[in-house]
Amino acid sequence: MLRRKRTLDILAVVILVPVIGIAWWLLAPLFTNTTVEEEFPFASTAVVPPDMDRAQVEQVMSSIAKVDQSSNEDMPLPVDPRSELTKTLGARNADATAAVVRSLADFPDLRGLMLS
Repeated sequence: MLRRKRTLDILAVVILVPVIGIAWWLLAPLFTNTTVEEEFPFASTAVVPPDMDRAQVEQVMSSIAKVDQSSNEDMPLPVDPRSELTKTLGARNADATAAVVRSLADFPDLRGLMLS
């Protein structure tokens, strides 16, 4: 009886430790609130007019960050792989380009991408 209880206790610990660890890993972001204040990586290479001081630059950047404007741009048209490969490989490699396009056409996942 005592041996069975000890086995159950060990099994419970072996199961509960990973379950508690995973639960903490998944739920901890809900309870922590960390704000990171750091410079933008390319801020050191930014070109700032010489007549502006740091406070003016930050004021301009914060006002630009508040702009909520959407963009309605058309998606670019699909590109024909033959023309792209011909541009990349050159016209003298037309046979190689055609072979690459034929081999790509053999893949079932890529058939929808081919414009033939």
